[in-house]
Amino acid sequence: MDRYDRIIRDIQQKTDEEIIRWKIASTDLYSGIILNSGRVIRTFSTDYPVGKKEYELIFVEKKTEYHDEFGDAEGYGFEVFVLGTDRQVVLTLYDGVVDRDDLLRLSGLIDAHNDRAKEFFDAFDASELA
Repeated sequence: MDRYDRIIRDIQQKTDEEIIRWKIASTDLYSGIILNSGRVIRTFSTDYPVGKKEYELIFVEKKTEYHDEFGDAEGYGFEVFVLGTDRQVVLTLYDGVVDRDDLLRLSGLIDAHNDRAKEFFDAFDASELA
């Protein structure tokens, strides 16, 4: 397991354990970082503690085009940007740097643990009790 794999797994674990809490973010706030921002489906952000330092993570899901033996097709791509305190990109994690399955797993964890999903699940659970 290389460094990038360890980083994505750490992000997954901290998300699952709710050590880091993802919030829906405006893509416009990160338009200087995100390429092809018009293809973005959703963007999330969170603070990411590493030792005594604090970084910001940006998770981006967007439409992508790919070409295979059957022709052109559209799919989904994922990117994770690690920003320093100066809001400059320190590291980018994407399919090819880390395994796509790890990015898909992180996407699922964010779906379950983001601020709006938590509000929804709390309301749903409360309605079942009533």
